[in-house]
Amino acid sequence: MKCALAVAMLVLSALSPGCSQLPPPKEGRSVPPTPTCMPATSQEAIEARLARQTAAVYRRATQLSYRADITSGDPPEHIWCTTRHGSRHELDLRVYDDTGLIYELHKRPDGAIVKIRERNYRGGQAEEYELPYEACDARRWNPRCVRGLNACMFGSSALSWLGPDAHRSAFLEEMIAASEYVGLRDVEGFPCDVVQNHRGQDFKETFYLDRESHVLRRWTQVWKGVSRDRVFSQIEIVSPQDKTGE
Repeated sequence: MKCALAVAMLVLSALSPGCSQLPPPKEGRSVPPTPTCMPATSQEAIEARLARQTAAVYRRATQLSYRADITSGDPPEHIWCTTRHGSRHELDLRVYDDTGLIYELHKRPDGAIVKIRERNYRGGQAEEYELPYEACDARRWNPRCVRGLNACMFGSSALSWLGPDAHRSAFLEEMIAASEYVGLRDVEGFPCDVVQNHRGQDFKETFYLDRESHVLRRWTQVWKGVSRDRVFSQIEIVSPQDKTGE
């Protein structure tokens, strides 16, 4: 009887979801594995939960600022950006290389239009113009003053990440949900849940999501052996309910 009861308990424990340890880091600084009891059911995968949490942070927020250190290309080129995002396309972006400031972008909503001011110090360009609000989304607008610049490197920072209709929050939710959870990593002292996808041939993309605040701390892409690495620091994000900062 006791033997039969023991066998039954083993079978039930194998079938029942419960707390588990996340896999330890495979690279980077050592982070102790954190016991977690994620509410993962057959209807809710870890990746889907992380996707919703990350997108919700940016959708709720009214202000966001950060420094983005970006390395890209072969040979690698390094720039950094300071960015302040607001809602409805409001944005201040400054891009630097080792020589100093190379590009500025300022966007201000004004009713049904957005007023845009660009200056490219490397290419000797400056322009001020206005666009209808609906023409400023990710599919219709690109910087104009990009002579001599690799605008793709900082392009994701040239659009506001905030608000319920922001392209960036929708992109993050879709890409994270379609990724695979690979473990816990450290980014500049912040424990991050890491997910990875291969959404194209010879393409690998990795997102590092702050375990506590759910902001994006690092975002890497590798395509045909050429990498782009973005590390976000000095993050301050504000929503009507709370404030998360460093």
